[in-house]
Amino acid sequence: METPIGDQQIKGLRLRDLITIIACTVSIVTTVMISYFKLKSDIATNMQVNVTDVRLFELRISTMEANLKAVQAQIDALRTDIFINRRSIENK
Repeated sequence: METPIGDQQIKGLRLRDLITIIACTVSIVTTVMISYFKLKSDIATNMQVNVTDVRLFELRISTMEANLKAVQAQIDALRTDIFINRRSIENK
């Protein structure tokens, strides 16, 4: 009587079990690889967005610094005018 091929054993391991193990392993590896490449893509996208955000913040900071310098110059001019006006009032 011949044993069906699915029930043949290799040192206690049936061929059917071996095929099941291989199929499950392939399924797990495929799932892990898909997750890995998806995460890799998401990270790359986020890094590009972060680089863009950093550039925008740098532009905003430089604009604010320029505005601050302009305001500081106006404040200095006002202080100078006030100082000159006080001296002219004191001299009168």
